[in-house]
Amino acid sequence: MPYGQKTINRKCCKGSILFSVLLLFLLCTFLLTAALESYRLSMDLNIRIKNYYIAKIMKQMALSEQSILAEKSEGIFYYTTGSVTYQWVQQSLFSEVEVSPFIFQFIEEVKNDTDTGTE
Repeated sequence: MPYGQKTINRKCCKGSILFSVLLLFLLCTFLLTAALESYRLSMDLNIRIKNYYIAKIMKQMALSEQSILAEKSEGIFYYTTGSVTYQWVQQSLFSEVEVSPFIFQFIEEVKNDTDTGTE
């Protein structure tokens, strides 16, 4: 009977190699998909952070133009990387910075306190 047992074992293992290869292919596909998604998300985050800091710099450049900001209640500044639109509302300066393809909004509170007490 030893010959019969060997043939039975061979018949049982015939289909398992197909399933092993399919499972390995599926596992590799999931790992590749996860790696590509992680790379895409990190690149998207890097682009958003870079554009956010560009917008902050553009806002500060617009705020440095004090004489122009004080004259008008609203206006726009154009830079090579985008534009800054500002509007005064009471004691607040609303800024909208457009860095293609993103738009960032900032609010600056302006205080005109001249309290010089030394109490």
